[in-house]
Amino acid sequence: MNVHIEKGTEKDIKKVAKLYDDLIDYLTERTNYPGWKKGVYPTIDDEAKANNIKSIRLDVFRKNIPAIKLYESFRYEYLDTIDEGYSMYGLDLFRIYEKVIK
Repeated sequence: MNVHIEKGTEKDIKKVAKLYDDLIDYLTERTNYPGWKKGVYPTIDDEAKANNIKSIRLDVFRKNIPAIKLYESFRYEYLDTIDEGYSMYGLDLFRIYEKVIK
């Protein structure tokens, strides 16, 4: 199996959003442990404003460094590290990030 990974661009956003929505559909039919919702993406501030969302909170596994770097690059503020009860799955601590929508 050959895997080709390349940096995404702005033109890829709609494809990524569709992939995310398809994943939400899949999780909704089962147990949606992350609690993800369609249409709420960590980089879409304008959509959040239009829907009167005051802030976006993201919980990320503490070892998911690429996600942490992404959230921090979009000015999400680190709030705390907590145990969300997933240690039985090897996910002991999660970092909490929040971005206030202005």
